Amino acid sequence: MTTMRLSRVMVCLAAAAIPLGAAEVIPLKPVSAFASVTDEKARSVALFVEAARVITSPRCMNCHPATRQATQGDDLHPHVPLMYGGRYGVGLPGLPCRACHGPSNVTTLAESIASIPGNPAWGLAPASMAWQGKSVREIGLQIQDPVRNGGRTLAKRPHPARRRSSRP
Repeated sequence: MTTMRLSRVMVCLAAAAIPLGAAEVIPLKPVSAFASVTDEKARSVALFVEAARVITSPRCMNCHPATRQATQGDDLHPHVPLMYGGRYGVGLPGLPCRACHGPSNVTTLAESIASIPGNPAWGLAPASMAWQGKSVREIGLQIQDPVRNGGRTLAKRPHPARRRSSRP
């Protein structure tokens, strides 16, 4: 992986690490912080451990449930209203994710829900990429496994927001 591509990945992960409305941001280390690690395997492990701070955050875990039932919030509670990913991860007929999750974030007037997050391709990760309840090592192996990741190499793995655009 080139330094430029790795930098882009770390920027995306850093953006995902910032909880909405967070009072304090815990920044990820920049890619340059790992430049002194000369052993390629050790550097890869160190970079993945840093990325795992985001991967294991509720913002990522909520879209990678152990079941096809969506979760939400920092405590991974069941989605309200109760939602299931369905065959393609975009909800069930009659109540698709896009019924609430539009192309962009929407501010609400409710005290309990400040906003409804949006994305044109909102949905759950494929069942083969469920992360809840797994260790960082298990997630790392899963991400690298072409059987579970859609046959992708590291260079071909899409960002989560773009991944869903290929689904019906």
